[in-house]
Amino acid sequence: MAFAPTWHARAAEIRRLVERLPSPVIDRAMIEQIFGLRRRQAIRLMASLEGHKVGCAYIVERAHLLSQLSELVRSRPVRREQHRKRQVLDVLSELQQEATARTTHVPRPEPGLSDQSSALPEGILLARPGEISIAFRSPEELLSRVLALSEAAARDYPKFARMLSGGQA
Repeated sequence: MAFAPTWHARAAEIRRLVERLPSPVIDRAMIEQIFGLRRRQAIRLMASLEGHKVGCAYIVERAHLLSQLSELVRSRPVRREQHRKRQVLDVLSELQQEATARTTHVPRPEPGLSDQSSALPEGILLARPGEISIAFRSPEELLSRVLALSEAAARDYPKFARMLSGGQA
């Protein structure tokens, strides 16, 4: 399977850039910059776009380039490349989120901070049966208090369950 040019995934963005150019012709240097290509690659691309050599410079008509880009944006290989790039970016985003979650330090609740006579840890209040309120200043503190809540439930579940259902602890 042949590799798609690196700019295929950006074809729609490239078309928008070319639309904004004021010049009726585009030279090799502009193609290099817009497409992110090197000199020889730009010359090959311009030749495939029916570019012209004027003196020692290659040019391509802006209208013709826009037409070719419009067709290319609708082509199956470009849509496939754009889909592949989106998938790669989604996976990278998931990996970044996972790495952030793995490196986030959630402090373990210290036994001395919560009142051991109460089944609910510090910062967690029973608003009414079936509803709790958790006060926190950071995501890490929230996670720490949720952890403390689960540890309190594990420490004395019958007492914990009675308190949450509205009975006295």
